[in-house]
Amino acid sequence: MIQTRSTRTGCYPSILSGVAVGALLATAAAFNAAATFCAQVAWHERITNKNKLHHAVYDPTRSTYGLGAQLACCARDQAAEAVRAARANGHNTCPTFKPDRAIRYDARTYRLMCLDRVRLNTLAGRVVGQLLLGEFQRRYLDDTGWKIGGAERVHCDGQGELPITRPKAAPTPDEPTGFLGVDFGIVNLAADRDGETHAWAQTV
Repeated sequence: MIQTRSTRTGCYPSILSGVAVGALLATAAAFNAAATFCAQVAWHERITNKNKLHHAVYDPTRSTYGLGAQLACCARDQAAEAVRAARANGHNTCPTFKPDRAIRYDARTYRLMCLDRVRLNTLAGRVVGQLLLGEFQRRYLDDTGWKIGGAERVHCDGQGELPITRPKAAPTPDEPTGFLGVDFGIVNLAADRDGETHAWAQTV
């Protein structure tokens, strides 16, 4: 049985030291270069399956771009999804990723910590930043009904943001308890089986 899932994303501003920002910018450049390489392999070999692509790109991704194991997998996944979408939409060119594009993180490459801190993997090791949470954002992030999913580190105009996905299983739809027949018309918008008619709304 396939279980459907709901996902929502919250965007959280963050502050990091100058050294940490430098490490993240270097990591973004390497990550997106690796993702572009993975996309080129997937495109030319006509691979859209992540597991199959993994065997073709994992070793060169790590040795050439210096990414840790999980960031290399994140770059591979990003490339596979982009190539699959490009093929599905009839695009004729291989997707590429700019050096300053976001870094994709999964549950193994970042961690939310106490005191609103976040720890992120980089080429230079792990760095810690401070999330700036308003009342709504804190309530949104602290909602235990949703799991903590992946994130992306976005750097723009000297500011950093961390969009975090929150998945959970979608609720089972209620079973219908009855049925109501409805006829659609021209004079009346609809007439139901109980004899009630519904007219078009008029505005003045």
